[in-house]
Parts: sequence; C-alpha cells; structure tokens
Amino acid sequence: MRLISKKSRARDNNTLNKLTNAVDIDGNRLLSNSDIQYLFDNVPDSAQLARYAALTEEVLVHSVQILQSNGNPARTLRVTTRDGKVVWLEEGVAIGKDGVDFGMLHIWDKHHPNGAGLAGVGGSQFPSNYTKDDISNVIFEVIEAGETLPLNPNHPGKYVIQKEIDFGSGVSEIVKVALDDSGNILSAFPLKDID
Repeated sequence: MRLISKKSRARDNNTLNKLTNAVDIDGNRLLSNSDIQYLFDNVPDSAQLARYAALTEEVLVHSVQILQSNGNPARTLRVTTRDGKVVWLEEGVAIGKDGVDFGMLHIWDKHHPNGAGLAGVGGSQFPSNYTKDDISNVIFEVIEAGETLPLNPNHPGKYVIQKEIDFGSGVSEIVKVALDDSGNILSAFPLKDID
C-alpha cells in the first residue's frame, strides 16, 4: 500500500508498516487503509504519527474517531464505547488556557489529595491511597455501568454519568463522570471526600 499525503512531509515507512500490520489477537487488522490514510493526512507531524504505532490496541482501533472528535489519540490513556459512541480519557490539562482543564491531570490535581495544588479547591477527593490507574478503573466502571443524568441547560454540550462505587472497608459513594458531547472525559469525582 502506498499512502500519499495532502501535506508535504516525509513519511516514515516503519510507522506505515506498524500501522498497516497492527492486528488483534485473532489476526484481524485494527485499521483500514482509509483509517491509515486519514491519520497520515491529519496528524500534524511525523514524530507524533510515529507515537500512534505504539498505542495500545484499544486506543489505536478508535484513533480515527478520537481524532475526528478533536481528541488526541497519542495522549489517550484509555477508551471504551457506550451506546455505540467512543468515550476516552486523555492525559489532559491540569490548568489550561482560558481556564479549560480536563482529563486525568485535571482529575488528579483537583480531586486527589496528592494533586499538584488544586486538591481541596472546590472538589471532593478520591481516596489518598488511590493511584491514577485506580481512578481510571473507577471512571470506566462508571462509564460502562452507570446511569446517564438528564442534560443540564447550564452546561450545554456536556453530560454526566454516575454510579455508586464500593471503595472498600464499607465505604461507598456516588461517583460522577463529566464528558463533552464528543465523548472526551472532562472530569470525575466522588460526591463526598472518601478519606
């Protein structure tokens, strides 16, 4: 297969081969030729495109959908589907331009006691012994089995899924996960501090 880009930049044949030959456990290709062409046409530079070849299978298979939704597959930590829609968690931004923050960095900084300064500032806390992986597991448990709340007219383009989570030692609490309408996870938090 020969890919021709709309952009004039050198193509890394190693990256092309890795993307073309990426298969699941049953030997099925993860990306179609049109998916690969889309990536080559829309990923800004060769170095970033090369990172796509190292993505986990679950992220790679949804990379085009994430990119088409203005997400960044190269910074995506985990992905799933809910009601036929791709939902993903990016590394995100703790404090972004214009106050826009989202993803794991926002969640960790605002909703974990070991966060980088925002913890306790208007946000309830996950348990102090929870790692980012533990929080990610909670988030995806909520996404996969939680209840979607009615849309809030004060937050157009965003929706919330919630589920009661057992944190162990007889402690359970409702956890809410906020997403934008493209499926990008913006935030997640328990209703009350866990520790």
